[in-house]
Amino acid sequence: MNPPRSTPLRWPLIALLAGLLACGDTSDSPDTNEPDAGSPDAGEAPMEVDISTGDGARVEPTETTPVLVVNEESYTFSRAYFGLTHADATETGRTELYIEVVEGGDEGCPTEESASPDRNMLVQGVYLDEEGEPAAEDAQLIIFDYMGDFVPPEANPPLLRSEGTPQLTLFEAEICESCVGEAQPEGFLKLFVAGDTSEGGVVRGMIEATHCESLDVGPPALPTL
Repeated sequence: MNPPRSTPLRWPLIALLAGLLACGDTSDSPDTNEPDAGSPDAGEAPMEVDISTGDGARVEPTETTPVLVVNEESYTFSRAYFGLTHADATETGRTELYIEVVEGGDEGCPTEESASPDRNMLVQGVYLDEEGEPAAEDAQLIIFDYMGDFVPPEANPPLLRSEGTPQLTLFEAEICESCVGEAQPEGFLKLFVAGDTSEGGVVRGMIEATHCESLDVGPPALPTL
């Protein structure tokens, strides 16, 4: 399967742990019964940043796998992948993310030889800002139905689009911006999406995407002399 590249859509969101190592008498040592201010025991809330604010009321994120509801029927998306498009290969001059959420088809990273999935959802408009952090502009959801489950058979192409701006809430990102075209075994993106679609659809759920080198787009090749 060759995924659409219309707008492909990381900085690690790291909780900085500060430990105090004391040398000297025990009166200067921290109380081991008190949690370190930078540790999870200190009650820090998980990272939760709305990089795209939806047009309607904010939806409280959940850990539920993304689900599309159309005409009272539910359609799940069980896997997710992302790739990077090099800044030199984009119209905006920014590194952009290609995010694909899939149901059906072959397991593992999509390639040109992969079987078509039953359906997939593209999350568009996500990029890396000057600090290498995910941000969003003109966010959009595009959902393809390859089985004719929820898009009228005569539709060409067989897709739904988000109505208005979807909500995108970032929870975690482990991304190497300089590694476009290279394997990123630790590459990871956790993003909650919520939006309405054409045909009266509603989509909600948490995307947990792994990096796929096959979805990366490198810089244009230099002309040969």
